Amino acid sequence: MQNVLSVIILLASIAIIAAVMMQEPKREGLGAAYGGSTNIFGKSGSGKDALLNKVTIVAFIVFLVAAIAIATIK
Repeated sequence: MQNVLSVIILLASIAIIAAVMMQEPKREGLGAAYGGSTNIFGKSGSGKDALLNKVTIVAFIVFLVAAIAIATIK
């Protein structure tokens, strides 16, 4: 069971890295977090960016659940 979860963590981490590397850079940077951007609640971007964002979130949740499962098995 631990080997299966380790493989899931490996695949999820590869998916996270690939999805983050394929995303377009945000033009606001850290300035958006501190009120420097006026487009906080605007359109999220193209379909590709929205899809990659969802893939990143799902892969992170899978990674987190598998990591917690491995920690509780030990």
